[in-house]
Amino acid sequence: GRVATDILYENMMEKFEWGNMDKENIYMDENIIRMTTNLRLQFSNLADALMTEGDNERAKNALDRSLEVMPDRTVPYSRVLLPTIEEYYELGEFEKANGLTDTLFNRYEEEIDYYLSLDLGYVSSIQEDMQIANYMLQRFVQLTTLVYPQGEYGDSLRTRAEVMNVMVNEK
Repeated sequence: GRVATDILYENMMEKFEWGNMDKENIYMDENIIRMTTNLRLQFSNLADALMTEGDNERAKNALDRSLEVMPDRTVPYSRVLLPTIEEYYELGEFEKANGLTDTLFNRYEEEIDYYLSLDLGYVSSIQEDMQIANYMLQRFVQLTTLVYPQGEYGDSLRTRAEVMNVMVNEK
């Protein structure tokens, strides 16, 4: 559906109280973490709608705010952050996008390493998770080599992703 950007922006940026998710010593159980998925997607939808309207400054502010109120230390970054990363790239905020890309790329690379360390009997039960992790690596390579080419940085991600892809296909 359509996004009422002015209303949503005001609500998310000024009115909504974020429940201290940005504080150091707050416990976030799995249900609350799942709920944050929706919040992150709403910030991303807002930013996308603002960019469509040509309001890149408020779009960037919304993306920044999402990271501020839901930092990685309390609400771990996951694939749900991919639209945020793509929007940062589209806005030309390569440093922020690359920082998030590094975090998630490393996380998915470690995840694949872990999956590959498991006994072959577990492969069928984790196959979907391995495919998602591998997809994420490939998407980051696409973003940094084809969509928003960044030379050496994108090439290094490609090399690392290729190694992981070979290892996954051998398993």
